[in-house]
Amino acid sequence: MSHADLIKKLATLPREQQTEVFDFVEFLIRHRDEQHVSQSPRHTHWKNTEFSTLSMTQALRGMKDDPIAYGLEDLKERWL
Repeated sequence: MSHADLIKKLATLPREQQTEVFDFVEFLIRHRDEQHVSQSPRHTHWKNTEFSTLSMTQALRGMKDDPIAYGLEDLKERWL
């Protein structure tokens, strides 16, 4: 089917069904774009120092605001 045939058939449809066709085409375009994004690489190669910095930052986030202060008396075991 050529584009011209498709346009002729679309023109014969009632306005409401034409709107449905346009909505479906928009859905197909969004779905295609989402698949394209999901197939693209989600990460880049990080240097060890970059990854370590990110990892430590995430592990320690919010600890500055932690109201609990621990002291040496809280230790159950000490390593020399």
